[in-house]
Amino acid sequence: MVNYFRNDLFRRFNIIIHIPSLNERKDEISHIIDAMMQMEAFNPKGTIKEVGAGALQAIQEIDYEKGNFRTLENLIRRACRMVAMDGRDYLVLQDIAGS
Repeated sequence: MVNYFRNDLFRRFNIIIHIPSLNERKDEISHIIDAMMQMEAFNPKGTIKEVGAGALQAIQEIDYEKGNFRTLENLIRRACRMVAMDGRDYLVLQDIAGS
């Protein structure tokens, strides 16, 4: 049996997709957070209706070089849990700073 890699598969896998880091896409973070807030995993039953300006600014000022998307994801998860424990429907700076 000859060891070879199928040419058609090689062409499919020989594509490099560059996804810019969050540091390069700071202006898109509000849209990403909006998408997260629509997901049941982050915002059960859609109870959180608003992200405060101070919280959004703090999130945008974070350096995402090392953690990138997972850093943002974990931050939003923890902040949403804090909001739920307080019984509020909005996320504020203290939810981000306390995470």
